[in-house]
This record gives sequence, structure tokens and C-alpha cells, in this order.
Amino acid sequence: MFTTTQLAFADETTARSSEEALPFHIVIAHDDHEAYVRALRMLNNTFRDRPEADDLRPLPWKFDDLQSEPLRKRALADAPRADVFVVSASHFTELPETVVRWLTDCFARRQNQPTAVIALCASLNDIEAPWRRSLRETVARAGFDFLEANSPVLQGAA
Repeated sequence: MFTTTQLAFADETTARSSEEALPFHIVIAHDDHEAYVRALRMLNNTFRDRPEADDLRPLPWKFDDLQSEPLRKRALADAPRADVFVVSASHFTELPETVVRWLTDCFARRQNQPTAVIALCASLNDIEAPWRRSLRETVARAGFDFLEANSPVLQGAA
């Protein structure tokens, strides 16, 4: 399992060697375009000037898409290959139940695999938003690492 320290992408001990050149899949669950762009900006800032930047593979899913059973199944198919999950929301106080159920199912498919979950909100003032607490609890039940928007790993990225 990743620890917050290990997930510090700038830490050379966790960097993938350029010989590996494996895709680094990142599922991005978001509520709107602004939230999606915020997640991409965070990834860009985090991986800037790193060899892994060329191997990033964002897998975006809009919250609304997860209400459709066929789309939800397609989104679940991304879970086994995701290294990181980013949940980025701009307009929610609570995560929709369909999103929580989908994340729980995704996490079940990731058991015994290193996985981290990053929560991004519109501003650092929203850090204690109820949806973030709910997400933190869901991630803890799965035994994965949860990164806060104010994490040193993500400073300046949100």
C-alpha cells in the first residue's frame, strides 16, 4: 500500500524507471468541467518535469455518467488498472450515493493493490466539506491512502 510519503511523486524511491514506461492510469471522477480541469492541473503540476508525465493516462468519469448502468459498468472496468483515483467536486456538499457505491465497487476490485485516492475541491476553504469526510471514511474502510488537498504532495496543485 502507498503511504503518503511514498505517494510523494517527487520522491525518487517511488519513481518508475524510464525503462518500465508503463502507463500510469488515473481515474478522475468529477462533477463538472471545472472539477475535471482542476484534476488535470493538479496532475500536471505534480508530474511536471518528471519522466512519468508522458505515461499518464487519465480515465475521466462524470458523476452523472455513473447513474447510467451501462456507463457505470464501463467505469468499473477502469478500476483494476487505476493506480490513483481522483475525486474532484465543485458543487456538492455530499457525494451522490451512486458515486459512493461506484467507488466502493472500484475499491473492492483493487484489494491488495497499492492505491491512493485524492480529493480535490473548489478551494481550500472546502476542505471540511461533508463529501470529503464521507470519501475519507470510504477510503479508510478500503484500506487505501487518502490525500487531502492541503497535503504537501499537492500544495499548489489544487
